[in-house]
Amino acid sequence: MLLAPLVMWWNINVKLLRPVLLAVVELSLLLAVLVQPKAQLTSFTAPAGSCTAGAMRDGINSAGHDVVTKVWQFGCEGSWAYVWADVAAGPHSIGVTNVMRWRADLAMWLSVDRVTVCRPEVLPAAIYRKGCFSN
Repeated sequence: MLLAPLVMWWNINVKLLRPVLLAVVELSLLLAVLVQPKAQLTSFTAPAGSCTAGAMRDGINSAGHDVVTKVWQFGCEGSWAYVWADVAAGPHSIGVTNVMRWRADLAMWLSVDRVTVCRPEVLPAAIYRKGCFSN
């Protein structure tokens, strides 16, 4: 006999708590998305004369896994750049698009992970548009 009121109390309270628990979970997920770490935009710029096809080629080649055969187009703004180039792939070449960042400590451009930086709030508009929407 004592069990029936306990079960009824449990059912009522669980039904009342369900929307509250759902709201807590949804709020937690929303906060997790909002506070994700973002790539930071720095205010320094690459030195004058550093935005060249050769500098872009050297930056891509420095990673050690691609060899640039031709730079088709590139552009720089601040500490960011984009490069459209061909890299060797056996007897052929393949077109690639890279987003580069000036590394003052190394005095060179280095490729960055586009998944991390290709956000309009991180990159200058031209670099975002030309570096983030192709292969």
